[in-house]
Order: sequence, then structure tokens, then C-alpha cells
Amino acid sequence: MKIDPASLSNVLHATGWNAIPLNPKLERLGFCGVYGCCFAVCGFVSHAAASEVLAEWAECQVQMAELEESRPASHQKDLYLVFVVPRIEKESQTDLLRILSDTHVCRKLCIETSGRTLEEAIRDLPFVNTATPPAQDDKEKVIPLLATLDLPSELKQDLGKRSPQVILRKLLNNKYTLLSTRK
Repeated sequence: MKIDPASLSNVLHATGWNAIPLNPKLERLGFCGVYGCCFAVCGFVSHAAASEVLAEWAECQVQMAELEESRPASHQKDLYLVFVVPRIEKESQTDLLRILSDTHVCRKLCIETSGRTLEEAIRDLPFVNTATPPAQDDKEKVIPLLATLDLPSELKQDLGKRSPQVILRKLLNNKYTLLSTRK
């Protein structure tokens, strides 16, 4: 499955990711987009088979590292390299697992579309829906992942604002109340 860059862009922009221009090396390696948010930079590479991932992952990783090294140290972020394939072949699984387990330089993921739409596959990535913090003036809005957690709403709001000092102070002063007690 080749990813349509416009579809990828639509999915990621809707969740707070911004496009980073591709250089010719990235395009040659099959990158269909590189995106950044407040905490990460993520490159997406589309391949027809997992065997192509095995052949090209090292060079893709080098290009992600070079992209990040070109940024000032104060702006460097976590790096993700996402390979998108229609199906992961059984004969590729062992080697692919070895590559994906290596977090040197960047975290690597391989997602199998397997009949899903691109949007469904991308939205399953754990970091995609956490890119956009809620608007400062909208105290009811929280990061989508937080909405699913059984936490006091005030704590969810503070987590959504990404204010660790406020959270720590409130925790130490017992300002968050649990709705139910657990046994």
C-alpha cells in the first residue's frame, strides 16, 4: 500500500502535527511525510512489503537522525520512524522484531494496514492523538486519551494543560478527590 501524502497530512494535521518539508533523500527512501508536534518528530515510510522495511530501515533511521541533528539542541524532540505496510509476512517477523526492538536513534514501528483505512491505522499509534494540548481558554477540553481514564476531572484538565508543577502542588495538598474508592 502506497500512502497518499495528502491523506496522511489530513489525518495528522487534524491531531496537531505539522508537516516538515521532505528533502530528496527522504523522498528517495519512500518517506511520504515527516511531521512534528510539541514533543516528537515522526517520519512515515510506505512500503509494499515488510521485506522492503528490512532492506531500508537503517538508511531511513540515518536520515531521521540527520534531520533531527540539523535542529538546535533546544528544539530536539523524540524521534519516531513508522513503516506502513499492507501486511507483515510471517518470514519477516523475526528480523522485523529485532529492528523494532532497537530504540537506538529513534523508536521504530511497523503498522500493518491489513484492510484498514490509513486513518484507522495511523490513529492507532499511541502518540498521534496526544499531540494537541487543549486550548488555554477551554477548560473542559482534555487530550482524548485522558478522557478515557478514570481520574478526577480537575486532574484530567491539569494533565491536559501539561503543568507538572500545578499537578504536584495539588497532589501534595490533596486537592484531587477520587469519585470512588478502590479496594
